[in-house]
Amino acid sequence: MKKKVILALAYLFSMMPMLFHPYASVVEAKQLPNINPIYQPIAGIAILVFFLGVFVTFKNKKITSVLRYGGVIGIILAQLMSYQQLHHYLFMHQTHNINTHLVFIEVYLWMMISIMMLIFLWIVENRLHDDKKSV
Repeated sequence: MKKKVILALAYLFSMMPMLFHPYASVVEAKQLPNINPIYQPIAGIAILVFFLGVFVTFKNKKITSVLRYGGVIGIILAQLMSYQQLHHYLFMHQTHNINTHLVFIEVYLWMMISIMMLIFLWIVENRLHDDKKSV
């Protein structure tokens, strides 16, 4: 149970930056309704898959690991999709004169936090074991 709580809290903590508007400094981005990665369809599926892998017990441990890793990788894909959507929008509307390496620091921070979550998940999977007490 300790492992499940640690994983759930770490996952929620890694998703906290996504609650803020990712491109607050770009005026055009505020007009886009689904630019936040948390609103991407794959993000909802990834969250469901991760918590399914954490809180549902499967006979095969590999299924649990695949679901957990799939949930974290799904969030990374949602971040990449929102970043791509913004660039597509700016390119199509000819407003791409924005200095992208300064404006989009949020995306790089999100990626770094998500990659750290992948590393943390790997450490917890390999080092921390649940208690095998029978009731």
